[in-house]
Amino acid sequence: MAFIEDEDIGSLEITATARGINCCMFSSLGSFEKGLLAQQDCLDANAALILSQALSQINAYLRGKLTVFTIPLDWSNISSFARRVYEATMQIPFGEVRTYGEIAAVIGQAGAARAVGGALRANPFVLLVPCHRVVGGNRHLHGFSAPGGLATKSWLLRHEGHSIQENRLS
Repeated sequence: MAFIEDEDIGSLEITATARGINCCMFSSLGSFEKGLLAQQDCLDANAALILSQALSQINAYLRGKLTVFTIPLDWSNISSFARRVYEATMQIPFGEVRTYGEIAAVIGQAGAARAVGGALRANPFVLLVPCHRVVGGNRHLHGFSAPGGLATKSWLLRHEGHSIQENRLS
């Protein structure tokens, strides 16, 4: 387990297995501490290496020094639909956005924009699967399940070079 606290987006808790990151979520220090206390197994050496890489890459991204994550993800608890959504979302380049409908079309599920939104709402790989790069068809920012909600999504999009006026890309 690892923890990052950032003044702009809040706190992230990150966990890994030997296969990759299995969770990168907005959290609190208290929740992280409870998780540490409940942890029974020693961390696998490969998991520790992956966590170290994740900390380094996330911090570099937040400082504007990294635009593409190369950290392996552990997909073992992800449904096939959600995985397709997350993999399509990971293909959105830094500084670009797509709509929920565009992601649905990319995965061969045209008309499933709401289902795409549901999968992204449950995204267990915050930042690594850049759900903040997905916006409404009208270029409005819609829900973001992070402390700060749309303010956090706005910060991430501005960090990547976008202009936002009244929760809409301009």
